[in-house]
Parts: sequence; structure tokens; C-alpha cells
Amino acid sequence: EKARQLQSKAAKAGLLDREREASGAIEQMQKTAATPTAQELGKLLWGIVALAKMHDLNAEDALRTYTVYFKRQHA
Repeated sequence: EKARQLQSKAAKAGLLDREREASGAIEQMQKTAATPTAQELGKLLWGIVALAKMHDLNAEDALRTYTVYFKRQHA
């Protein structure tokens, strides 16, 4: 939630390009898939939050929804 709020403020101030952040997250994931650091994983998550916001979704809500789905499928 804090990342989404910060991204909204940064975008309004012209400091954030969500499309660039989202595509950067995909590139980052490909580069660091084997052994990501905490900072690299954080950058990936930041990009995912940007991607969610571009599509009027809340990344945390999406994760909660999928978690419920996963539990039901594997219970």
C-alpha cells in the first residue's frame, strides 16, 4: 500500500513513468532470476505495483485474491 501511494505521488509530480517501471521489472526479473538480492527483489515488486496501477488494480489485493484461489485449488 505504501509503495502504491508513493508511486501515485511521484507520478503526479512527474517523477515516475509507470510503463518504464513495469517493463524494467520484467527485465530485472530475467536478469536476477537465479539469485536476487533483497534490493533487486524490491525493485521487481516496485515494478509490479506500477504495472498493477497502470491497469487500475491494487497489487496487494491481487495477491490476496490469488492466495485465496491457490488455497482453494490445493486444499
